[in-house]
Amino acid sequence: MIKKIIPLTYLLTYASLSMASDIIRIDKQSCPDDYVYVSLRDVEAERNKYCLLLNDWDIARINNKASLSGPGYGCKVIKHDTRHLGTSLCKLIDQEEPQPPKKDMLKVAYIEVNDNPIRDAGCFITENGKPLFDIAVIFAANINYDGEKAILHFNPQVNDLLENNIHQVRELQAKGIKVVLDVLGNHQNAGWSCFANIQQARAFAEVLKNAVDKYELDGIDIDDEYSKCNQEYEDSLIKVTSALREIMPNKIISKALFHDQRYFETEWQHKKLHEQLSYGWEMSYWAASCNRVATYLNAGMSKEKLGIGVSTVITPPSTAKAISTCLKSQQLGGGMMVFNVNKHSESFLQSIWPDVKADQRCFNE
Repeated sequence: MIKKIIPLTYLLTYASLSMASDIIRIDKQSCPDDYVYVSLRDVEAERNKYCLLLNDWDIARINNKASLSGPGYGCKVIKHDTRHLGTSLCKLIDQEEPQPPKKDMLKVAYIEVNDNPIRDAGCFITENGKPLFDIAVIFAANINYDGEKAILHFNPQVNDLLENNIHQVRELQAKGIKVVLDVLGNHQNAGWSCFANIQQARAFAEVLKNAVDKYELDGIDIDDEYSKCNQEYEDSLIKVTSALREIMPNKIISKALFHDQRYFETEWQHKKLHEQLSYGWEMSYWAASCNRVATYLNAGMSKEKLGIGVSTVITPPSTAKAISTCLKSQQLGGGMMVFNVNKHSESFLQSIWPDVKADQRCFNE
């Protein structure tokens, strides 16, 4: 629903604003609580409709530092507008938690973008011509330490993808594949388990949200490895995921699971880790049984969120096939995560799903 409303001033309270409309024009540089900028993707798809929300000589801030001008300026979109703008187009945050795609089994591809393009995740198709994978994970960004706080770091390959080849992400999204950014430690005094208080956790959550918004990604994947914290805190993960869920209520927040049961048993402000996660994939790639998720089930995580990971370079194809069978029998909604998917993965994937084929033209685009 889109409505044009009277331009708002600072005298109008956010409480009354939140009930006004799903999409609003506001005379401010930023959106109020419970609202986010309208996405560049949405504006480009229906530019005239959004333009009609604006006054003739408005220039409004939208997502990803872009802007949309009013009818008097011809409804023009500027994709990178660094000016200070006094008007914004904002949309109400969808409070519904993301649901698993309605398929027989969720299928997730981790792509090592140091060596392979993210588009590879969309190049494997089923017999009906649809993409095999539901989620593609960019592996990986890092949590670095700048001497004072945790920061988000992109190595050259991740940076090149997000800054120069973002069209590959858009191609996957156009195919219906969600694209998520994996974030892991980098041998520094910063990491998912290093946040001593909620202020630190919220600050890093905002950094992640800014990246998700800027590149129009579908969420964040947590890989709590390779950090060298001066001190770890068992409630750190709950703090930062709670902060993320507050500001990204309709995004995927997933986790690679490995010997971290203690974090699921910990409670912070009556919250538990499993409540904040969309999915979790257990990544003991050499283990053949689905029983490795039992401890997470016992900690309260639902079957709908849990899945199993396999690796194209570690897991024998026969083991991967056995895991696929037990995933179905145990009705684990998180499905199967496949690590290190690339253009050479066809035979491994066919050992699990015989009808899958690689579209060779896709790899060469």
